[in-house]
Amino acid sequence: MSKQASKKGIEEARRRIKEAALKGSEGLRLSGLGLGDADLAVLAPEIEHLKNLERLDLDNNQLATLPKEIEHLKNLQLLYLNNNQLATLPKEIEHLKNL
Repeated sequence: MSKQASKKGIEEARRRIKEAALKGSEGLRLSGLGLGDADLAVLAPEIEHLKNLERLDLDNNQLATLPKEIEHLKNLQLLYLNNNQLATLPKEIEHLKNL
């Protein structure tokens, strides 16, 4: 798969996640989301609507911050953040008791 095709696929995945979140995705039963190696500089705050997430892979991106809305992912057990630009984590992350 070419790099251009890969980026197009990633953009499509991001669009669908955002669309589901904006529609009110309480019925969405997504338990894991792999966005590693996606060249992300920003994680959309709409991630908060994916309340059933137990695993979130954000390894190997360009993230400098995480949105404070991450605190709403109460079921999150695994959060992969290796190889990003993070200097600190949001204080709200302390509310994730399953992490």
